[in-house]
Amino acid sequence: MSGFKGWSTAQMTGDINMKFPDETDFESNGRNGWENGEEITGELITVDGNTFWKGELKPLVSFPTFRASLKKKFTFQTKEERTDLYCISFNYRVHKLEDDEARLLVLAIAMGNPRTSFNLDNDLDENTEVDKWLLATTETTPNQWFARSNEIIQIGTRGGISETRSRRIDIDNIYVWKQT
Repeated sequence: MSGFKGWSTAQMTGDINMKFPDETDFESNGRNGWENGEEITGELITVDGNTFWKGELKPLVSFPTFRASLKKKFTFQTKEERTDLYCISFNYRVHKLEDDEARLLVLAIAMGNPRTSFNLDNDLDENTEVDKWLLATTETTPNQWFARSNEIIQIGTRGGISETRSRRIDIDNIYVWKQT
């Protein structure tokens, strides 16, 4: 479990039992175990009655190139839970590009080790709709995953060698469920 700095004792020892589906809307259950990634600035804010995570995607240029913006540890207790397939979806929103922001990033998910991250079909570039909630999901890709006993799910980006700048992003309504 080394390498996942910033986790509470309960998260590191697996004292959080998960129920599926696991829903996080940031209003009714706060962060629900979701923490900022390392070196990521993010906070919960409320606008027009909607609470969401406001933060950043910040790429790494060294291997592995994945960097988590949000992460949560899931503890799978039973053999059935450890052999089921799981999916994740969430809403995200970007804002008008500022001059100092990344021109191309890809939303990505990592389960456990960041070396096993995979891209979602959500490129964030100059053509991405701004100020509108969009959907990112693993449901339509072959990238559902089998659980181990303790799995850290990470939402972030896979950067490129040429992209070192970050991009502002809002995330809401994170939903993790067993694939049927």
